[in-house]
Amino acid sequence: MPRLLLILICSLLLHSVALGQTYCYSSLLAVPELMNTITVKPQLKKPTFKERLIKKILTHKIKKAANDDKAKLLVNKLGIMSLVAGIAAPLLLLVLFAIGNYAVVVALFVLALALMITAIITGLISLSKRKKLTDKKGTHNIPAILGIVFGGGLLLLLILIIASFSYNYS
Repeated sequence: MPRLLLILICSLLLHSVALGQTYCYSSLLAVPELMNTITVKPQLKKPTFKERLIKKILTHKIKKAANDDKAKLLVNKLGIMSLVAGIAAPLLLLVLFAIGNYAVVVALFVLALALMITAIITGLISLSKRKKLTDKKGTHNIPAILGIVFGGGLLLLLILIIASFSYNYS
């Protein structure tokens, strides 16, 4: 029996040396009766500089990928918001001709102007954020461009109409 224990201890020592782990066996060899009660815990090896560096690089890439996904989602939302505002503004101006109440007409006209400006601003923000992305796959700039064109074109048309009515033909 003691010979079997000695073989077991030697095999554990050789196994730990092969793995690069160290165990404290001096107490086990001094008192063989305590061998069953003592638990042997391996001391963990400190990661090398290369392993720590690789871990930091990988965690940085994972965080950056998550941030890129959020940025792509934001770019798409801003582009769609620009398109919706650019389409809603002329629809509101068409509704103005059907309404006879002056206060409602003024309120809808101000709302249409606000939607035109919103379409231009959100479209420009969407395009600038898309330009900063490293991976543009999955994002579209068409809704943002259409929102800028609809909002800006209608705003320019309204400015020209107001300027032509205010021009004095004397």
